[in-house]
Amino acid sequence: MIEIEAVSNVTNEIMFVGSIYSNPELLVEYVQLVKSKYDFYDESTRFFYDCAETIYQTRSQEFKNNTIVAFMSEDKERLDLFKKYGGIKLIDSWKKLSQPENQKNYYDILKKYSLLREYQRKG
Repeated sequence: MIEIEAVSNVTNEIMFVGSIYSNPELLVEYVQLVKSKYDFYDESTRFFYDCAETIYQTRSQEFKNNTIVAFMSEDKERLDLFKKYGGIKLIDSWKKLSQPENQKNYYDILKKYSLLREYQRKG
């Protein structure tokens, strides 16, 4: 059986998530539209998006490094994944790469690839 490689654009996912960490208020606009289970191909971008959503809804609307680290430290499994994926250094690098003013474009591309994966999955 031939395995088909999933359609993805991880760079765009990084830009989308990086923009959210740069400007958490963007979550207000996108939290109802993004379904991480379907919209993110990459495990790390999905993880960091889900964490951002939880932090914003339950902790703080400002994403300071100490707030993020404190949240991650509250759960061993979450902390292990945080460290595995690169922690604060990774988030900071994503923030530097992204341009929050382009969030609409990142979102459109995120949804496009999500739809293409669904088409591929269903044939």
